[in-house]
Amino acid sequence: MNIKIQCGCGAKYVLDVTPAHIGSGVQLICQACGTDNSRMLQQILQQQFAPMGVLEPAPQPVFQPAMTAPGNEVASVGLPTEPTPLMQAEVQMCRKHPGCVIESECVVCRKPLCAQCLEQFGYVCSPFCKEKAESRRIPVPQYAGQRIAVERNYWRQVKIAVWSAAAVVILLLGVGVWYLLVASKPRVAWSIKLPPSDYGGYCKLVTPTQLMVWHGNRLARYDIERRRELWSTPLLDKEQLAGQAAAWLARHGEDADIHLGKRNPWDRSAKRQQVKLSDVEESLRAGVAMDLKVRLLGESVWVLFPDRLVQFDWATGKPGKTVPFTDRIERFETSRDALFVIMVDDLGRENLARIDAQTGQLTEQRVPAVAPPAESTKKVAAASGFETGVSVRPFRSALINARQNFVLMAVTLVEAKIAQYRAMEEKSGKGALDREITLANSGQAVEDFMNEQQREHTGGLRHEDESRYAVTLKRVLGESAADWSGEVSGRPDLYALDTVDILTAGKSIRVFDKANTKLWESTLGFSMAQRNVFSTDPYAEEFVTPAVEHGNRLYFFDPGVLTCFELATGKVLWRLQAVGVSGMQFDDKGTLYVTATSAGVDALRYSQQVDFSRNIHPLILKVDPRNGKILWDVTRRAQAFRIAGKFIYAIEATKGGGGSIMRPGAPEHMWLYRLEPDTGRALWDHYDKRMPLSWDCSGNVIPLLFRDEIQVLKFLSL
Repeated sequence: MNIKIQCGCGAKYVLDVTPAHIGSGVQLICQACGTDNSRMLQQILQQQFAPMGVLEPAPQPVFQPAMTAPGNEVASVGLPTEPTPLMQAEVQMCRKHPGCVIESECVVCRKPLCAQCLEQFGYVCSPFCKEKAESRRIPVPQYAGQRIAVERNYWRQVKIAVWSAAAVVILLLGVGVWYLLVASKPRVAWSIKLPPSDYGGYCKLVTPTQLMVWHGNRLARYDIERRRELWSTPLLDKEQLAGQAAAWLARHGEDADIHLGKRNPWDRSAKRQQVKLSDVEESLRAGVAMDLKVRLLGESVWVLFPDRLVQFDWATGKPGKTVPFTDRIERFETSRDALFVIMVDDLGRENLARIDAQTGQLTEQRVPAVAPPAESTKKVAAASGFETGVSVRPFRSALINARQNFVLMAVTLVEAKIAQYRAMEEKSGKGALDREITLANSGQAVEDFMNEQQREHTGGLRHEDESRYAVTLKRVLGESAADWSGEVSGRPDLYALDTVDILTAGKSIRVFDKANTKLWESTLGFSMAQRNVFSTDPYAEEFVTPAVEHGNRLYFFDPGVLTCFELATGKVLWRLQAVGVSGMQFDDKGTLYVTATSAGVDALRYSQQVDFSRNIHPLILKVDPRNGKILWDVTRRAQAFRIAGKFIYAIEATKGGGGSIMRPGAPEHMWLYRLEPDTGRALWDHYDKRMPLSWDCSGNVIPLLFRDEIQVLKFLSL
């Protein structure tokens, strides 16, 4: 097949090509200008031989044609110059774009078009033909490679991408605003109305979905996720209560209204009020309910009545094991796996009962009686007095729950000593009272007047008990251990933790294991006689101790310093000045949070000084447990706070009347806050006109028990 090709420079070539060349490729280099026309030749071969199929590849020839004067056809080397009789094709080239093969024609004027022409106007050769096609309504096919179509498609894709990105941004902003303003705020996810009760309430989240509630005469279990009550059990028997009420009414007779507070016995003109049996039942129910104690240990709920301890099954709520008591119950203590009841018989002797939380097995032991030495009372007369404000007792004993066992601490006075320290600043120069009182110095005048009154009342001195005491520690109701005895200076107190017990006296601290072995001894920054808790958690189940175990460290706070000790050796790792510490907690990352005040050391040294400029307020401190560095501190707007995993909650509540320490004189209310762990700022607050009887938290679930309702708050957390 002969192929005629004209180079862009004008040189013409005739090539004799067979189908075998299409598979291997052919090179054509112009001898006049050196242009490589191989690509154009390959396109022509593809068009001409496409109907013939794929042939076996052959060695690639290279045509180096000889050339004469421009315009004359020159035979290529090695190929015949005459066309074969079978095929002959002539390829047309575009005049506007040299080197481009004609591929189509204009649908209006039939002018030939190459690929570059098609890119400019499509299947028309010019804007003129385009307008003519529109006026004559000649259909013009859309050329996919047209430049304007390509650009239009490109910008269409750009618009789609921009609008998609904008939609995503708007959606994310909307979700963020919805989360900040709606989803992250607490809402009442579920509530249930209860019969009103003012004399007993306790709620505890056993799991994030399982809630135990004691309210008045009812003990119940709720499934928060399914929003339903699983079981409910009355704690007081109606028939037994009615019998007791009838017996009480018969016993008191006409004076029953006086005992119920319906008639003033000193008012002779007051008429006797009729007392109904239902009134007596309600009074007895209230009295019993106020004395009830409810504890959840493992899979059992234990309820302490005035004369017995009853185990309720967690799965069904049915009463099981009952442990009766004949002696008067003084105290009720718990540990991780046992319950302890301290009783006193008619002779004043103490009995200690241990009840296994799972099996209900009872173990009893009489507390050894410790008699005070006869001569110790003589040493108190000279030291103790009303004017000092310090009471020195010659002997005292206390039974202390050490969690694994009990400790009987006997304290005997050895030498009485009351030390006095200056508690007010020395008066220097003339005060505001010595000058004319004006509006400018009226505040200072009031301050000076109050300080003068304080000096007249106390002499500006405070007194501390620095007497010498003999202390004996005796383990009760556990493995036998040798007693420990020693002398201390200052009033001794014992605090029990999980693995150690701490004995403090004055500025000294001694740490013991659960077998009475003294591990180490150290010194505190301030005397424990000055300890003054700023505020306490009204919902705390246990007394707040000034020490916490965490890992291999012991954290202890005295009135002015928080100290971190190495638990095993007593080595001081760091000290942090913090006045008025009232509690310590750790989050799930091991970071320490401390409730304290903004007071300085002068507030302790001059504790009786009236100084309006001090402006002492409660604080929450976030402390790095590695070095005692304060990460942040914020003003505490609540009485107490709790940590539930990564969440920090604070609550301030009051029944009204006198108000709370945060809002004196405020009506009954509750403020619940969630604090941000990184900065301590309040992320949200929740207000209610009622003060809850009890509350708990687990993650983002917060149950609140009111006198007539249970509310479960929830919020979305990322």
